[in-house]
Amino acid sequence: MEKEMEKELHYPSLYLEWEDDYELPESGTLTVTFKRRSETNRKDAKGKTSQSVELEILSIEDVEKGKVEKKSARKESEEAIDKLAKEAGDEDEDY
Repeated sequence: MEKEMEKELHYPSLYLEWEDDYELPESGTLTVTFKRRSETNRKDAKGKTSQSVELEILSIEDVEKGKVEKKSARKESEEAIDKLAKEAGDEDEDY
């Protein structure tokens, strides 16, 4: 009997670039306003699906400095991504 492989979690990353020092803390919570610029959905030969999304950050609304615990951050990230995916599916595509 083959050993079941654990599903490896993958969290998205966000790359920000600007000309001046924005003085972001080492860790914390960032609230932004964004617009989805593009979305790509892929399915490989084995049926594994993946998605990539490009976001235009319209504004940074709030930055809260603080240490983020990995366990709670992972759980919150999963929940936030699931919620956003559900909401995105319910909205009209006006982009």
